Amino acid sequence: MKRLRIAILALAILCLALPASAVTRTLTLDFCPVAGQCDTEWTEGNCALMAVTSVAGDCEPGNCYFAEFDNGVLYGLFLTCRLTIDLRNLEGIQSIEVDLQEGWATGCTRAFLYAGAAQIDADYSAGMGVDMLTLSAGGSLPTQLAVSGHECAVWEIRIIGEDLTPAAGESWTAVKSLY
Repeated sequence: MKRLRIAILALAILCLALPASAVTRTLTLDFCPVAGQCDTEWTEGNCALMAVTSVAGDCEPGNCYFAEFDNGVLYGLFLTCRLTIDLRNLEGIQSIEVDLQEGWATGCTRAFLYAGAAQIDADYSAGMGVDMLTLSAGGSLPTQLAVSGHECAVWEIRIIGEDLTPAAGESWTAVKSLY
């Protein structure tokens, strides 16, 4: 009986010591009802997305062009603009991953994570071709993600957190992932 108690106690301690698995919310960008219409909001996975004119700090400021992109294998958005994603409806974000294909120049596709007006993190494409940008919330509560590019394709955006919790009154819908 004493061994059973010790075994149960050891199992309980082991369960407490194991890290919680991460939850991932995926924006597949596979349906944009407003393709080509800058400054027009659409929603995916309860996140508001909008293509806006690229700004200083982006590779090619002053542009706003985007379209749906389908190469027969992957589907996403072709950008020559800044894509903004409103994250205020989601708490518990730890990191964000952006799958893309750089088509203009190394470092031209950029991702920025903000908490209000303050930039939390940024990442840039490492070379031509397929890449993944990774941003860390670093303990902050992100409110917006911006991805800017000049002739790049964005395939998918993954929002990762230990406990992604929709803010009060919000809920997530199911989304399709390519992986």
